[in-house]
Amino acid sequence: MKRIISLCLGISPLLGISVAYGASTSQQIAQLERIVKQQQVELAQQGRQIQRLSLRLGPSDNKLPPPSAPGMSGPIPPHSHVNIVKINPLQESVLAQASSADNTVSISRSRLILGDKKANVSLSGQISAMTFNASDGSNNNTFFGTNSVSPSQFNVDSEMKPAKNWVIGSHLKLGFETNSSNAVSQTTASPTASIDTRRAEVYVKSKYLGTLFLGKGETATDNTAYSDLSGTTLVGRATLNDIGGSLFYRIANNGLSTVTVSDTINGLDGFSRKNRVRYDTPEFGGFTVAVSAAEGGKQGAALKFGRQFGKIKFAAQMAYTSEQTFNGGTATSANGNELNGSASVLFPVGVSLTAAGGEIQAKESGRDKPYYYYIKPGYQSKFFPIGLTALSIDMGQYYNFAQNNDRATSYGVQMVQNLDPWDLAMYVGYRYFALHRPGSSFDGLNLVMAGALYKF
Repeated sequence: MKRIISLCLGISPLLGISVAYGASTSQQIAQLERIVKQQQVELAQQGRQIQRLSLRLGPSDNKLPPPSAPGMSGPIPPHSHVNIVKINPLQESVLAQASSADNTVSISRSRLILGDKKANVSLSGQISAMTFNASDGSNNNTFFGTNSVSPSQFNVDSEMKPAKNWVIGSHLKLGFETNSSNAVSQTTASPTASIDTRRAEVYVKSKYLGTLFLGKGETATDNTAYSDLSGTTLVGRATLNDIGGSLFYRIANNGLSTVTVSDTINGLDGFSRKNRVRYDTPEFGGFTVAVSAAEGGKQGAALKFGRQFGKIKFAAQMAYTSEQTFNGGTATSANGNELNGSASVLFPVGVSLTAAGGEIQAKESGRDKPYYYYIKPGYQSKFFPIGLTALSIDMGQYYNFAQNNDRATSYGVQMVQNLDPWDLAMYVGYRYFALHRPGSSFDGLNLVMAGALYKF
């Protein structure tokens, strides 16, 4: 652009000189000088226009036009942005770190964000894959599929700020499971793949009034059994039947029984995700109260707490639900209100301790209440520069879930290695299940697990 202006300004004086030599009077010279000055002014204006155009296009005259945003036919408006950001779970609230279904590991998750300061849409997701071998005392079976603790997902989140201290938003989350880890068994190696609408909700949030949700999503009592700061929930948490839940116990020295792991073990994690209306209070000193009402008369309330004391992180939750039925409506079903709770602490040296428990207040005459307790000590440290390593062992005792006098025992070992540069977590684990029932004898189940979770 500068070369064009210099060339034009250099030609104009030469034109003036050539005409001056052929002129016979001073008036003609003066007239030509005025013409030249006018041309110089016009060229200067053109030069400024070229400069403004150059600034818009960038330093190269061959630069491509500004990109269009997804779903837009024209260039992105100047006030908008398209950006990929990293969401670090370790920088979120202690309660979110301990209980969110999205924070099963400490790796960052990326979000593609389109919008501005007042409104934006973000895209994110994850791919979850695992394999595990199950030995039932007689046969070995190896399964490949999806970890149902945190399955493959695709998320679309939107948010706008109509006024100061107010947010209106939505969540759409789809889950994808092939050979779900809680659906495979000795008789069903490849269950039907599923696409699950995990969340489809809108919400209104006020800094001082709290948050109101409407649509399908987490009920107030969902995840209340999962306060867990160990960093190993991908492969071990209070609901131990997430992996291997459909496996059958084998009768000692005989064939498979009709009793599955999920019949005898339940983490009593509230009403999970439902079409509901839910209200969360603002946070007061780390405390939050949540209440919800869902289809079918499913109601619940929860008290949640999360806070950091110096460098010590602590999270706890407890929940109470309306009456519900367990064990599929059989003659030995337990009907009643559910009470559950969990707590977890993480010390700055990397040591963690997690505990959970719950019960069904069975109302049937002669039916003992199902209840359980679960404990998990852990340790985490950055042994390698590439990411945090989390280790833990756990143990749970589950009583009276399938019928009176049942006792299911489970213990396990877990390891999760986070690979921060690639937004990837890899894990291995071992789990043992045993069922003790008076008058019956069952072989134990041994599971060896490995898998990976990639977030994008």
